[in-house]
Amino acid sequence: MKSQTSAGLQDVSQGLDQLEPSVLPFLPMIYVAWADSDLTPAEHESICEKIKYQPWLDATSRQWLDRWLDPKAPPSASQLQTLLTSIQLLAREAPESATQLAHRAGPQAV
Repeated sequence: MKSQTSAGLQDVSQGLDQLEPSVLPFLPMIYVAWADSDLTPAEHESICEKIKYQPWLDATSRQWLDRWLDPKAPPSASQLQTLLTSIQLLAREAPESATQLAHRAGPQAV
């Protein structure tokens, strides 16, 4: 039986194709942080700090990001694969836009 938090993350991963553009700069950071199946406290703190200071993120986007960064509810392998596929598709569709979005997240993200 899935926990409520895990189910919430599943709902989020199913909606990757309908993401708010404001969360796009954070997708690669989230993927890299979870790629080894372990979000360390330092990784969590670093990403959350970047999110905290982005005035263009609305409450919905912040909640979406928070669910992906919950160390008590790590994404499954299939959710990470969906995230990676989404990143790859976005990069192919608009390479210049992806670079610009990464720069919006700050110099530490690039």
